[in-house]
Amino acid sequence: MVEYKEYLKEHFKGKAVHFKCDCLFGLDSKGVIVDTESIGTEIIYILKTKDGKYIKVGENTPGLRIEFL
Repeated sequence: MVEYKEYLKEHFKGKAVHFKCDCLFGLDSKGVIVDTESIGTEIIYILKTKDGKYIKVGENTPGLRIEFL
């Protein structure tokens, strides 16, 4: 049996997604989740965008929404 957060981290890797949030920076990005990391109890998703940039998105981001592409 695997821990829930470890399962999520592995399940999301390699998936094309659209992240959007209502945070101060107004995140609205599409790309592929290439890796994940944990900081305390939070999962951080590492997104590679079409233009080759890497963005870290924390699961505790206010108003975070995700769409699988």
